[in-house]
Amino acid sequence: MQKRVKHRVYGLPVVLFLFLSMLFVAAGVYLERDEKRVRISKAQSVAQQVKIGLEVFSNERIQAIQNLMRTWPTFQPNQVDWFNAQAVSLMGMQRGFSSLTFADSNQVIQWVALPTNTLASRIDNTLHGDTLERTGLFVSAQKEALDSTLVYSDVTEHHHILVGRAISPQEPEHGYIVAGFDVQNILGVMLGELVGPQFNFVLRANDEDLYSSGSFIDDGTVVTVDSFPFIEREFTLSMQSIAGSYRPGLLLTIIGLFMSALASWIFHKQMQGAVSLTVSQQRYQTASDASLDALLIYQPRDGDFALVEANRYSRQLFHGVDENLLSAPLSEQLAMLGHSELLPKILHVIESGEPFEQYVSIPSDIISPDWIKVQVVKAADTIALTVRDVTKEHALQEEVAFQANHDQLTGLLNRYAFDNELKDILSADTTPPENIAHEGEDVAKSLGVMCFVDMDRFKLVNDSCGHPAGDKLLKEVSALFAQHIGESDLLARIGGDEFCFIYRGQSLEEVKKRLDRLLDAISSYRFVYDEKLFFVGASIGVIEIDPNATSAADLIKAADNACYKAKHLGRNRYFVYQAKDAHLATNNNDNDVLNSLHNALQYDGFELFSQAIVPLTNSLNVFQQPALEHFEILLRLSNKDGALISPGLFIPLAERHGLMNKVDLWVVENTLKALDASPDYLPKIGKVAINLSGITLGDEITLHKIVEYVEASQVPANKICFEITETTAVTNLNAAKLFISTLRALGCRFALDDFGAGMSSFMYLKNLDVDYVKIDGSFVRNMVNDKIDRATVKAINSIAHSMGKETVAEFVGDNETCEALRTLRVDFGQGFALDKPKPLSHRISWTPNLASA
Repeated sequence: MQKRVKHRVYGLPVVLFLFLSMLFVAAGVYLERDEKRVRISKAQSVAQQVKIGLEVFSNERIQAIQNLMRTWPTFQPNQVDWFNAQAVSLMGMQRGFSSLTFADSNQVIQWVALPTNTLASRIDNTLHGDTLERTGLFVSAQKEALDSTLVYSDVTEHHHILVGRAISPQEPEHGYIVAGFDVQNILGVMLGELVGPQFNFVLRANDEDLYSSGSFIDDGTVVTVDSFPFIEREFTLSMQSIAGSYRPGLLLTIIGLFMSALASWIFHKQMQGAVSLTVSQQRYQTASDASLDALLIYQPRDGDFALVEANRYSRQLFHGVDENLLSAPLSEQLAMLGHSELLPKILHVIESGEPFEQYVSIPSDIISPDWIKVQVVKAADTIALTVRDVTKEHALQEEVAFQANHDQLTGLLNRYAFDNELKDILSADTTPPENIAHEGEDVAKSLGVMCFVDMDRFKLVNDSCGHPAGDKLLKEVSALFAQHIGESDLLARIGGDEFCFIYRGQSLEEVKKRLDRLLDAISSYRFVYDEKLFFVGASIGVIEIDPNATSAADLIKAADNACYKAKHLGRNRYFVYQAKDAHLATNNNDNDVLNSLHNALQYDGFELFSQAIVPLTNSLNVFQQPALEHFEILLRLSNKDGALISPGLFIPLAERHGLMNKVDLWVVENTLKALDASPDYLPKIGKVAINLSGITLGDEITLHKIVEYVEASQVPANKICFEITETTAVTNLNAAKLFISTLRALGCRFALDDFGAGMSSFMYLKNLDVDYVKIDGSFVRNMVNDKIDRATVKAINSIAHSMGKETVAEFVGDNETCEALRTLRVDFGQGFALDKPKPLSHRISWTPNLASA
């Protein structure tokens, strides 16, 4: 079928071309022949005119010569004078004579009369006294007819005809008269008047061309007039009408062939377009019927829409629906689905041409999906309405949205969601109505009380039994906390073993009573794991939520300080923050760590560690260069006894005391120095990741110093990657954008760390110009066994890739997790299963200059 259609698409235009070409060629040939006939007719007409003109000219001159002879005086004392006078008069009246000669009875020339304007002649008076034989003419004495001869004159370089006879054949003693005619002069005048430049011609006598113009073209249009007399000689005339530069036949043929080709090509394109349209319609119909979306085409009609076409899935989607309802107007169908409000929006699509889409829930049982996505676009004078079943996607989206706002382990609100809730509480209007306000009376309603909880002895459980035990403890403690929280209150897990409560609208005294009961419950709680019994506690920082608080972060920080104070006071207790406690100091242990921090900053007491970031989708082959090394810079701090202090201790302390920007500068400066000291190692490096804190992110002075370090270093800027946490970036979004854009201008790259742990959506990822997305380890750690974690990792990876960013999975703890990440095509992995942290000096040929604290 397709072959037959293809033959038709190409065959019919060829037939049309041949048919039109034959018509135009035939018309061109006809015009060419007609044009030849016209030229022949014109040549014949002009040739006859020339013949007649020459005959008339000849007869008139011969008659004039004969009249001159008849009037010859018998008795004239001076015959020469009489002859000269008559000859001059005759030549003045009739043009064409080149000379008139008088010879005596012995044919001796007596006189030659010339026209007044003649410059040269065949016969002139230099021949006076010579015989006529010298002129080339032999005259018979008794002959009545004129003798004639054709001679060529070297004097005039023209042919001349000489005719003459005895004046009286009966009385030869009277003498002879000879007339000369310049052939070229006569023909030049006569043919020039009759013929013109549009003709080729040649006049012949005695097989000799006497006068011609142009060259004949052998195309069958030459006309010849045979043997006509002129001055007593026989001549033939051949003539050809010159073809014009405009040849209508040839032009018509050329234009016709072009038009035939053009018409055939247009016809071919039209057929090709028609066939393509038919094929496209068939393909579209096939694809439409195979689509998993319902496609319905509606025609506007009387302010509503009538269904004119629907694909196969539309019938399946509305299976069991009354056929009459399907043929009903769109307004009735929408009413059936419970969404009549969509009709004005669809009408707007027709008016504006702007497409429209919306997710809608289906409350009725008329169709099976609970959620559908409706898309409406204008298609010519119709609208195309696409309906997609998004029930599963919506459920997954709700699940992902829940996970984005909730802690994956405990199901409680996460840090990001808690921050938003706290901001909403602070922004709530608590001003009482004027009619109940009394002068001097404080009637402002309390916003509530916030509690910052840090679990005591949680680290002991983790260290003794591992993370699974710690996770189990957190779940049980979360359930315990939930028993002491009201429905309107908030409970969130904001860190590893840190929680936050908000008791809405309650006074401090009311909260204290509830906290006493909570602490009693925690004291009575026993955690059992692997036949081991643990006692845990909770240190709680309490702060009354002040509507005049500057920010949520300040409240959390104050509650955190109060929590530290509770720990210092003996743990498993609460401490209420007061304004006078803004200067709260940590215990002696914290003071020791703080002293170690100051000494390390002053005397380079930190040690740089590194952990490899390993490509998981390596596609190198033997013909390519080896893969580059990627690693993250880690920071270690030793106390005065030489024991390492956990970053979980000194990093929060540095943040709390405003030292974190100095720590970040130390790491950046000394990392670049270490790499500068090993230039041979630089080509092996792909990416060096350096973590930056939120304080650094908002400090322009620190930013300028980092720029100076990068510009002064020999390390290519594109090998340096700064890592910022998701929460920090979102909290300081504008500062983060400025920080990123400044360093990216130098060529540095950026990674968004701990992504997914605290976001409700991916909108912030679009606003941050980062190169890498580090998937939070809380999703990666158990993704092999938890399909929700796996789906979250997959979603983050897919969205990051769609934005042109590469992904790094944290906390890769075993080979099964590696394989799962490779299956999802995550770009890089980082964790103990791939590489354990090691001193940077072991990775490169550099010996750190460590000073004792």
